[in-house]
Amino acid sequence: HDANSNIVVYDKISITLYNNSAEPNRLDKTSMLANANELTGTLKHATSITNPIIEVAMFDPPTYNYVYIPSFYRYYFITDVQSIRTGLWELTLAVDALMSFKDKVLDTTGFISRSERDWNDLIADDINPVS
Repeated sequence: HDANSNIVVYDKISITLYNNSAEPNRLDKTSMLANANELTGTLKHATSITNPIIEVAMFDPPTYNYVYIPSFYRYYFITDVQSIRTGLWELTLAVDALMSFKDKVLDTTGFISRSERDWNDLIADDINPVS
């Protein structure tokens, strides 16, 4: 077994910037994403996968509010944009767990054990006034 067999090196990484018009708690935002702009570059510094900070080279200030990073398998809200210098911008991102894992969320099943109005007498519930 080669100790290095699980190491993956990314020479290039791509990100897609979007204008997202969906409310933050919407599970699937796909239909609400517009003006996609794909950028390719390299990661020069260590960064978090859940709350990355990335630098992008763009002449004008970015007007996007949402990002997808395929290498991280996640979508992100852009929470802050700072100017590093002319044409270089730092984007602070926060993971959108709902969109990133929407397929897994949709594949889950649940059991509702309590309702505000429609009580189920088959469920043992010490709060249910009917039990």
